Amino acid sequence: MKIATGNDLETGDVVWWDGANWSRHVEDAVDVSDADASLLAREEALRRVNGSYIIDATETPQGPRPAHIKDRIRARGPTVRTDLAVALAMTTGTMDSPLPPTVVAFGEVGLAGEVRPITGLTRRLSEAARLGFRTALVPRHADGEEAPKIPDGMRIVEVADIADTLATLHQMINR
Repeated sequence: MKIATGNDLETGDVVWWDGANWSRHVEDAVDVSDADASLLAREEALRRVNGSYIIDATETPQGPRPAHIKDRIRARGPTVRTDLAVALAMTTGTMDSPLPPTVVAFGEVGLAGEVRPITGLTRRLSEAARLGFRTALVPRHADGEEAPKIPDGMRIVEVADIADTLATLHQMINR
């Protein structure tokens, strides 16, 4: 059995293809073994999902169960904070110009607006580069802290807080 997963474009939540739409419940996923590649391309083009892909799963009485542990963990909910990406999505949603499609953002936003680091940034940057992202907005790393390894072809823009992030965003959009 194969099932399709991705991230909801508005919330960043993990979602699963239920045959007609995207569900936040893996139990709703349907077998897409017979679907062609156009399913995911169409859904991404309609801007309903981002980073979609097909995974192996087994059918259980409770519904599909992802075959690989990383996908089972993913099915239980987010493992990192997507605050910065959500803040950018909300901001660009009110603007005439969307965030460029090759830009990704990682970081947690504190109550005072500061952008905090997240774990596994090097791994996340690698995966983002593999998926075609070319610019990453990331939290500034503190003095003495090891900087993340930057994948070939990716540009890193460090941001300190939401104001800094929005200024950077406006520069990107108004080029």
